[in-house]
Amino acid sequence: MLKYHLRLPCSRSSWLCACVLAPALLTACGGGGGDDGTVQPSSTSSGSAKYAGDWVSRACIDNESSSSRTYMTVTVLSPTSFRTDWVTTVYASRDCSGAGTPSALDKGSDVSVIDGTTQVDGLTADKIRYSTTGTVTASSPKALYYSDGKVIRQSPSSGPIDTAGYPTTLDASPWAIFDKVDAG
Repeated sequence: MLKYHLRLPCSRSSWLCACVLAPALLTACGGGGGDDGTVQPSSTSSGSAKYAGDWVSRACIDNESSSSRTYMTVTVLSPTSFRTDWVTTVYASRDCSGAGTPSALDKGSDVSVIDGTTQVDGLTADKIRYSTTGTVTASSPKALYYSDGKVIRQSPSSGPIDTAGYPTTLDASPWAIFDKVDAG
């Protein structure tokens, strides 16, 4: 998924893997620019184009003597598919400031296919199937992604699903939200 493909670490839950390295990491999430994660509906392009580009997780994980944040690059493969490459970057500071070092171990990629859309909290979210092996099949894990071209939100790694196996909610947690990195 997003961090899934966007999923950064490993797979859809990979995004969360990068941020959920240990329960202790989750106790001190910070960062962000005062934005509460609320995403307003907008008319954006359909398909995979809205996910293209470089993204950074809103969450900065305070590891008590250092911090970490996940970065991902999404590349469009077709109008309905994309590849996500992600890496967790570790900082010597506790607030993700200064120069970071990309982790050699906490990185990965996946391929996602958009199967359709659904309405969640007034937003049109994409129904996604993804794979860390590069081949998406009918039995691949499923997720929801939403993007307005500036923010990506993903579904939680667990929770309610519909009859087709897709999640029915979007996660509002900072580790499930990615902001577009400005090119300029």
